[in-house]
Amino acid sequence: MSERNQAYTGEPSHKDPTATFAVRNVDREARNHHRERRVRKRRIILEYPENGFLTEEEYRVGASLLIPRFFLHGIQPKEAYDERKERAVKNQIKVHGMDFLLQNPSFICAIPGGDTMVLAIIDGHHKARFSGKRIVDGREVGTDRIPCMIFTVSQTAEIFRKRNVLLDGKEVEDQFLEEWLKQGMMEAIGSFNATMPMGKQPKSVPNVHSIDDLKARFKSFDVLSNRSRVSPAGDNYVYV
Repeated sequence: MSERNQAYTGEPSHKDPTATFAVRNVDREARNHHRERRVRKRRIILEYPENGFLTEEEYRVGASLLIPRFFLHGIQPKEAYDERKERAVKNQIKVHGMDFLLQNPSFICAIPGGDTMVLAIIDGHHKARFSGKRIVDGREVGTDRIPCMIFTVSQTAEIFRKRNVLLDGKEVEDQFLEEWLKQGMMEAIGSFNATMPMGKQPKSVPNVHSIDDLKARFKSFDVLSNRSRVSPAGDNYVYV
């Protein structure tokens, strides 16, 4: 029996003929426990902010761009995706179309790296993952270009400091936030490894060094103008 398994189970029982099976179950439960802890840790930020999370001033500071889905890197592991939110996104897009996404853009942090830019999703994982094109009732709905509000690492850290958000119990400083996001992206990709083909893994934006370069590359939209419009059904959207 490995030291790792003994650490989980203590002294093995020689009287129990199912001891090996029990050890495997405990080992699996321990892995699930650690996975759930990672999910909970990510939710510290994923559950915040929510409805109307950015102020008008912050919307004016960020870059509102339509980004192809394959350039968006999640920090949320597979286990954290919620079927209820998946249904909500698909239903909102079915009913309201692009208006739902344009009025509720995903919150993105741009992390520079050499000649590329990594776009990490802070909030809006379900919208990015489940808003793809599909046929519903004989018509095409959804999009492959996700409306995003993009901020630098410093701007993102400042947004959270204003709201007293802590990550792993620590105040959000620029370098710590960048490393925290990179770790989250690695964990997210790892959780999808068995089901995500290499060709579907998110990519960095090449030949981009700044937010201004992103603005030159991708089409923009007026987020404040879209948010000021009443929804077609006259009701409130579900923010996911």
